[in-house]
Amino acid sequence: MPSIGGGRMGDGARAAESRKIIADLLEADDLEDDLWLATARDARRTKGLPIFSELIRVLTHLRFSETEAESKWPGLLAHRRRMAEKLGRDPGLRLALFDWFVNIDPRLKNPKILEIAQFEKTEKSAMTDWLTGLYNRGAFRASGLRELRRAQRYRQRLSFLFFDLDDFKDVNDRFGHERGDAVLRDASRILRRSVRDVDICARYGGEEFAILLPETGRGGAAAVAERVRRTMAEGFATDAAREEPICVTVSGGVAVFPDDGEDLGDLLRRADAALYRAKAEGKNRIVSQFVERRLAHRFDLVGKNLTLTVRRAQGGTPVIARALDISRTGFGMTAPESLEIGEVVRITLDRLDRERDFDLSGRVVRRSPRAGPAGEAAFELGVDLEEASQGAADRAIEVLGPEHLARDLAGGDRS
Repeated sequence: MPSIGGGRMGDGARAAESRKIIADLLEADDLEDDLWLATARDARRTKGLPIFSELIRVLTHLRFSETEAESKWPGLLAHRRRMAEKLGRDPGLRLALFDWFVNIDPRLKNPKILEIAQFEKTEKSAMTDWLTGLYNRGAFRASGLRELRRAQRYRQRLSFLFFDLDDFKDVNDRFGHERGDAVLRDASRILRRSVRDVDICARYGGEEFAILLPETGRGGAAAVAERVRRTMAEGFATDAAREEPICVTVSGGVAVFPDDGEDLGDLLRRADAALYRAKAEGKNRIVSQFVERRLAHRFDLVGKNLTLTVRRAQGGTPVIARALDISRTGFGMTAPESLEIGEVVRITLDRLDRERDFDLSGRVVRRSPRAGPAGEAAFELGVDLEEASQGAADRAIEVLGPEHLARDLAGGDRS
């Protein structure tokens, strides 16, 4: 019996693997029934693919749950044996299945014979955007529902990213729609190069794109979004006729399950709201929609003169910063120099209780320029704390006490 390796795959890889397994099973339909069933079950177990229901769907276009589909296969194989006895030859799996759903379990009324390759071509065209080759809006939402159920079941993070090309109408007006289409195709290639195979990219509509990041929290999602923003801001398309570069920036919004919502509609709306907040704040930036008021209180530290030492994970000179606010899940601060979105940092609250320092670790998820106390350049930074640091954050809040925690921000979204 063949053994097929496991591993998490993206939608494209899963579909390709599923097609290969189904093709192999159809080619191996001369195996003994028990061995054939064992091979199919092994493929499902090791790959996590709905093999039995997918076989029926590909051959008949009928849809069953995997459990219901598996329960039908012993009867289908027995029907094939009976047909072979009456015909004096093996009818094969395809014909036996066809006869079963027409005459024994009549689900097919007016069936049409169609080559699998043609069927797959038609099915793919219904799921993908014709211009970019990315998934379309409907396929993205279907993938979002499936991944959300998986995240709920295994208690994992799931991130949604929305992007919109800034002032894209100007590109069409100035260079024409043909060049505008080229920019959209270039943007789609940047998205593909910025993500893993397991991630899902889509053209959501017009100049708006979306990415689904399974098993990814806010820090990782912010890092991906910033990578996309930075790459596009560098300029990625040129007008060969005029030898004039086309520079297009992008704004983005991030929403994360379960922090920002627990159903698909809420998460998409929150990612969309974060995107338009990025537009309103000046474009060419990423905003993370952290609905924190349901998770933890955020306490104001402005004016308390709390000094922080911020160290980058990759080393270098520490940065001295000032605290703005704190909660058990996030930290806000100002610093004289910028840190990269997605960068891992360690924050030390120096001698907070006169006996020891408090160390907190997390990722930078928000960054915006602001004026320092003497008018010098500074940056306001938001850090999403790692789960392992949340206990230390709780203890720091206790040590600070009422005299420092004068005003409860009750869920402001600095980070």
